[in-house]
Amino acid sequence: SAAGYLLAGAVPRPVSLGLVFLNPVYFLLLTVVGVQKPALVIAMVTGIVLGPSLHLVSPDWGLMMTGLIAGSMGFFGGRLWERRRGHGGTHGGTHGGTHG
Repeated sequence: SAAGYLLAGAVPRPVSLGLVFLNPVYFLLLTVVGVQKPALVIAMVTGIVLGPSLHLVSPDWGLMMTGLIAGSMGFFGGRLWERRRGHGGTHGGTHGGTHG
């Protein structure tokens, strides 16, 4: 936020560096909690494999390409995984057909 940007110079350097890592650690903890979902596991593994390679190909766009590819593979791979396991997807309700 703008307040964080302005206050970054006013706090001691160790505090500023700690705050920089707060968001990635929070995201990592959320990911660990959700690791039971196949879509997240597929996206994480794909991202870990593709990330460094795509960064070498394009440092400016590597992260975005990794997120798009890994997220898409996780989404569609997770749906396929759920269908094959007989859960019918994550939506609940009916799939296709008419409602009456």
